[in-house]
Amino acid sequence: MNGISTDLPVSVVIPCFDCAHTIERAVASVATQRQRPQEVIVVDDASTDNTALVLQRLEAASPPGWLRRVTLALNQGAASARNAGWDVAAGQYVAFLDADDAWHPDKLAVQYALMASEPSLALTGHGFVQSAQSEADFPLLPEVASAALPRRKVVAWQVLLKNPFITPSIMVRKDVPLRFVAGQRYMEDHLLLMQLALRGAPMQRIELPLACIYKSRYGEAGLSSHMNAMHRAERDNLNQLRREGSLSTLAYQGLHLYIRLKFMRRLLLVKLQQRRRV
Repeated sequence: MNGISTDLPVSVVIPCFDCAHTIERAVASVATQRQRPQEVIVVDDASTDNTALVLQRLEAASPPGWLRRVTLALNQGAASARNAGWDVAAGQYVAFLDADDAWHPDKLAVQYALMASEPSLALTGHGFVQSAQSEADFPLLPEVASAALPRRKVVAWQVLLKNPFITPSIMVRKDVPLRFVAGQRYMEDHLLLMQLALRGAPMQRIELPLACIYKSRYGEAGLSSHMNAMHRAERDNLNQLRREGSLSTLAYQGLHLYIRLKFMRRLLLVKLQQRRRV
């Protein structure tokens, strides 16, 4: 990791809780970017393992100031940890990565080039791959200019129906006035996206797999398995949007019905997966 150049005005924020066994892989995927960011901010969310020792070693192996550590005294969840990193970020843009995931080597170069070429964009995201292996097997990417990237505009109704981005795919302008809801532990990323979309913030999705997540979205250990809590958070998110005056009564009621049906479908899919394993 020595000799890292600061190529892009991007701050990478990585929330981290008891991540000693995965954070090195995440940071390595940033350090090996074709165009690297000006800084990486790892927010230790009151870890109870030896995360602090691993972060100290990574910091010592990096150029001075490139890897910054923020330590929270109490565990507050990923939303608050991301906000803590976002608030101290020095870059023009902020990109989020989770401690147990990784990026394609071209991720920052591709995504920053798009946002720099279209300064009105408030936020972009992209596709991803899932892997049960310790290392991602990313497909080769086409050699295309930013103007020819496979991408699409993301509008508010699409965001309301489904979160179009995993959090490790998001790059946002640092000056966006909203933040994740402090202390919210489920669906906090979707709420932020809905709030931005309903305020007319321009968003685009790059249709390339530029991130790898190392867990299934449902049915495995971790936050993604807590479907009941996630469903409650979806309802709470709609209630919050209603309180803000962002949703009409008809839209609010229709979306409540929609997320209930979606939740029942998820439960059915998980039960079918469990039966197949048996």
